[in-house]
Amino acid sequence: MPKVSVIMPLYNAERFVKKAIDSILQQTYKDFEFIIIDDCGQDSSIDIVSSISDSRIRILSNDRNRGIAFSRNRGLDVCRGEYIALMDDDDLASLDRFEKEVDYLETHMDIDVVGGNYCHIDENDKILHILPEPLRNPRYIKAALLFFDPIGNGTTMFRREFVMKNNIRFQDNCLGMEDYLFWVDCSLHGNITNINELMLYWRQVNNETKKMITYRKNERAECFKGIQRYAFEKNGFDLLDNEFEILLDAFTEHFAEESISANRLQQLYYILRKITKQAEREQFSNYEEIKILCRKLFATRLQFSDLWC
Repeated sequence: MPKVSVIMPLYNAERFVKKAIDSILQQTYKDFEFIIIDDCGQDSSIDIVSSISDSRIRILSNDRNRGIAFSRNRGLDVCRGEYIALMDDDDLASLDRFEKEVDYLETHMDIDVVGGNYCHIDENDKILHILPEPLRNPRYIKAALLFFDPIGNGTTMFRREFVMKNNIRFQDNCLGMEDYLFWVDCSLHGNITNINELMLYWRQVNNETKKMITYRKNERAECFKGIQRYAFEKNGFDLLDNEFEILLDAFTEHFAEESISANRLQQLYYILRKITKQAEREQFSNYEEIKILCRKLFATRLQFSDLWC
């Protein structure tokens, strides 16, 4: 059996899929199977994939267009590796990504999911932006997932036994945020960390996520709030409906770009205090990290409030 199973949904990626596949096949770590799930696109992507000769590639074809969650779950259902790596059809993996991640999981048995840093590239593979050092403390990552997704989806590798035992799957109708909900569920059952190494070149083109942000902005905003609320409730927090409304309006997907009134800022302060006090009272294992994060997030909202106008 292969040590690693790579899962890559395929949909209308003819411009970049060959490069994406090559970045996997050329990995320094060789013991893997590469499961590619064709989701019935309208371009020549499947023809390009079918023309590549490598015994590690397994092609599955959906009966019709099913979406990325269905395709990833189909990969999860058939994979055989001890570890599972996620990949998108237009990105590029660092060639030593698998080697570093397998080594990390082999030597850190308390970690269930490992990711890494990534940078943004354009359609010509030019680096546009390297992200800051990723979060590494699993308790802090669990706290961060209450508010936002700190995980680079295409950088990740996780234990197959972990997701199977806890029945963790990707959910439909998340408007491009299936990964955010998936990592929330993972954080409820295990430990997530990142390696401060460049693992992925994430292509900034007109992909499905960008389309959702552009054309279904309001629906996506509501979905984002739904995932946040789910995270708070599953972690054991108890807030009133109006408190959730104030909290989640303050921490949208792009909250650092939005102003907040002085009145709402004061209300937010008391809600964040309530959250930290609940975490302390219930003796959450990541209470200290929740407290630190709430202070940092409040400071960010204070910076972008109308107090300075």
